[in-house]
Amino acid sequence: MPERAPWLPGLSLRPMRVADLPQVSALEAQSQFTPWSEQVFLDCLRDDYLCQVVMADDETLAAFMVISRVLDEAHLLNIAVATDWQRRGIARTLLADMMTALAPDSRYLFLEVRAGNAPARALYEQLGFSVTGVRRGYYRCAAGREDAVLMMRPLSPC
Repeated sequence: MPERAPWLPGLSLRPMRVADLPQVSALEAQSQFTPWSEQVFLDCLRDDYLCQVVMADDETLAAFMVISRVLDEAHLLNIAVATDWQRRGIARTLLADMMTALAPDSRYLFLEVRAGNAPARALYEQLGFSVTGVRRGYYRCAAGREDAVLMMRPLSPC
């Protein structure tokens, strides 16, 4: 039974399943200039990854998130919210919930974000992430290349 998402009526949070991959891949293709393939998502459905989906009551995908875990560190690899569900606090609540869930075993959560993605950067800063560096030309984009801003947030002293 899916866990009811407490932050927005009509949504549920649960682990990503193979059956979700067509919707996940479609949302990824709408969200990224260089989207992950369905095979990449399939590879992430292993024990060392935390893959979650937020589903609407009609079983359409509202959001997804993929986190890798290695030893005492976690890395947010991918997160997307469907256009119709944006600006409703889904990403904020999903990340906050996952940081709480990761805290007993992970000391830090890392991520990289497009330098030009001001809304995402603001969200991450509000959630306590700080900038730790920049990867020049990391992302491909329509104009060529874009920098990645590296960010980190302490979770707990393991």
